[in-house]
Amino acid sequence: MTCCSYGWDTACGAGTDPASSALHVHCKAHDLDNLDVVDTGFFPSIGAVNPSLTAIANALRVGDHLLERLG
Repeated sequence: MTCCSYGWDTACGAGTDPASSALHVHCKAHDLDNLDVVDTGFFPSIGAVNPSLTAIANALRVGDHLLERLG
């Protein structure tokens, strides 16, 4: 897997294939069970608008998934 970023955002991609993404679709690292990314690092790119609300929404989504997973 190749990971490249020019800033704090978009540092790692999310997907189902560990060979082409660092994170699972629920933003959990493929290789580490206790690493979840809830900032803008999972974004494939950043558009022309501020991504704060999307990052917050994703953090809440990942939090719900963590509560479900850790039960």
